[in-house]
Amino acid sequence: MTNIYLDNATITKPSKQAIEESLLFHEKHWGSFSSPHDMGRDLQPYIRRSYQRIYEIIGAKEGANVVFCSSSTEAINHAIFSVFHDVTKQTGKNQFVTAITDEAPQMMCLSRLEELGCYARYIEVNESGQITPEALADVLNPRTALVSVSWANAMTGVIHPISELAELCRKRGVLLHVDASHVIGKFYFDLEEIAPDFLSFSGELIHAPKGTAALYIREGLDLSPFILGGFDQANLRAGTLDVASLYALGVSCEEASQSIDFISMEIAHLKAYFEKELKALSSSVQILFENSPRLSVSSCVAFQGINQEALLFYLNKQKVFASFGGGSFQKISLLLQACGIDPALSHSALNFTLSKETSPEDIKEVIGVLKNTLQYFSKLAY
Repeated sequence: MTNIYLDNATITKPSKQAIEESLLFHEKHWGSFSSPHDMGRDLQPYIRRSYQRIYEIIGAKEGANVVFCSSSTEAINHAIFSVFHDVTKQTGKNQFVTAITDEAPQMMCLSRLEELGCYARYIEVNESGQITPEALADVLNPRTALVSVSWANAMTGVIHPISELAELCRKRGVLLHVDASHVIGKFYFDLEEIAPDFLSFSGELIHAPKGTAALYIREGLDLSPFILGGFDQANLRAGTLDVASLYALGVSCEEASQSIDFISMEIAHLKAYFEKELKALSSSVQILFENSPRLSVSSCVAFQGINQEALLFYLNKQKVFASFGGGSFQKISLLLQACGIDPALSHSALNFTLSKETSPEDIKEVIGVLKNTLQYFSKLAY
């Protein structure tokens, strides 16, 4: 049996084209962009093209401030700690906000800021898994410097109403950072309409190689560098610009832009088929957040009465790869309990995230594996 990879919320298979095109910068154009001679200047058109592709996928204007980063983790750290340096140290605003269901970078950054004398507040989510404007308003006060939230939750698949949250932040004079890693390439959006102060995303979730990400900074907003040691990237990030990885990210952004319709239609239909067939297997199978706004690629499924770790281990033996969180994500069980879901049910849930490379044959095979898996665990119960 071949591997069937449904853990695309963690990382996606790198694009063959992105890898192949990036080799040019290892074999021929391997100079430093900051060099004044031809080896440096020859890189300029490739860098411009890379940033154009990034602008296109996030809907930013040509020439917008975008920092190439090594990961969305770095980008999130950059936004949060630079606001601490630029705003908190200057104005005394020392409250930072994220969602109670958010990921490790936000959680750990806020924990570090508390050690530095700041206050952390966490937005509760409703039973649909969403942040509401009312819940956000409950934690804001005149001392709030920044709200940092993910646009969608990787494990539940739930999409938050970012436009409404952004409008509230503007009205209250609070800076907003949005991590869009899980929505980039999944649907179209208007960055100018949402108007976040900062927006980050990971290339690893749109089939770019590891070590690729970007941080957008709103026009007119100054941000201190997070990594010091030079004046690269308009003095926003020190260190020799990794043009090979930047170019690969640009290629993947272009491919992701071209795949949005396919993802939002064909893969969405495939996910719907997957969920319908799963529910038909047993009354113990429950699709969580089925009526919430969700990513077209993501399913959070509870298999009542089966421990998620045992289930994941068994699926792994069958070469089906899913997730119950961990790593940079919170465990699904904790996320679900934060949404008011029964602890016993929350410990039976897994996330299955499809990608543009997931085929109908893959899904049919997974359904067959899960059918046999449920029968296997059913026998163990007696």
